[in-house]
Amino acid sequence: MSTDTYINPYLLESDSELAIGLRKFITEQSDEEYNFVPDKVDDPTLNPMYGLKHTEETKRLMSIALKGRTFSEEAIKRMSEAKKGKTFSEEHKRKMSETRTGVKLSPEHKRSISESLKGKSFSEEHKRSISEAAKLRWAR
Repeated sequence: MSTDTYINPYLLESDSELAIGLRKFITEQSDEEYNFVPDKVDDPTLNPMYGLKHTEETKRLMSIALKGRTFSEEAIKRMSEAKKGKTFSEEHKRKMSETRTGVKLSPEHKRSISESLKGKSFSEEHKRSISEAAKLRWAR
């Protein structure tokens, strides 16, 4: 990573071994090493954390270490490409739907959605698909 990497000030204040290790890891990793993620690991036992769990303190420190981190345009593009074309099982879609069911949007959130859609024009085909989806929702 570059030397201008953001490190959360709360992490810098901690003197625990884990915090020191995290700071060292963040500042010494090169972009190539840090961004390397194998496409698929066939043997999960190769992961040094296999069978172990992070403590709550470790999770808190990792969260602090990554807060405020920004990604380059290239990194954002790579993450976007990695997610494209991904399909979810019907069970996973159902679970995602259930987590959002009953969630109420705040008036500010509704207003921001409204503002973002103002002035946009939709094709006739898109309008039809929106209409059909709404009719299906009301039919349930």
